[in-house]
Amino acid sequence: MQIDVKSDVSCYVKIGEYTFYLEVSSATENKPYVTHWHGEMTKKEKTIEHANLECDFCKILIENDGEGSAFTDGSAFSNVGVDDRIACPKCAFYLKQEDL
Repeated sequence: MQIDVKSDVSCYVKIGEYTFYLEVSSATENKPYVTHWHGEMTKKEKTIEHANLECDFCKILIENDGEGSAFTDGSAFSNVGVDDRIACPKCAFYLKQEDL
């Protein structure tokens, strides 16, 4: 098992061939957010953490302040493994959700 702490509110946990992203923050309304995928991340997923991003829906630029992931501060959203598009907070509801 590998644990990669990204901030005080989020981390990645790798168990075997599965990777889990865990977050509890104001961006998740202080509720646990968990997503997972099987296998390796795509090049797009690997570069997301320190890059400026563009919302795949409204095309606005989501700037990274250089302090970490744009996802950590709630300025960008994705659902890796279910919907790989990136959304700004106003467009996040367009992302496909995982069947529970």
